[in-house]
Amino acid sequence: MLPTTISAVNSILKTDASVSTSERKVFVKKLSHDHEPAPTVQGSRIMRRAEVARRLGVGTRAIDNWAKDGVLRKVQFPGRVRSVGFSSEDVDALISGDNVSDATPIEKEVSSNE
Repeated sequence: MLPTTISAVNSILKTDASVSTSERKVFVKKLSHDHEPAPTVQGSRIMRRAEVARRLGVGTRAIDNWAKDGVLRKVQFPGRVRSVGFSSEDVDALISGDNVSDATPIEKEVSSNE
């Protein structure tokens, strides 16, 4: 959330007599949680999680785990605050095996089937 929005909400809450100071501080703190937004990608198509899962032939939980492990990099949809997806270039690289470490979940899955 933008700092100006948080400041405006804080000012509004200060004028509301039904909200105590401690409640206001908790509310504003929750709004202004400090987290680093996902990067955006210029010129590359951003795919949603379900689309990536279908393309790779796995479930969405596997996509979440790979994002958490750093196999896939989350990117932010332009103009969105919370909505993230995955770069089509990263997905293509994962499919082709480019820039993928030796211990990726895809290779483990393939080697366990052999």
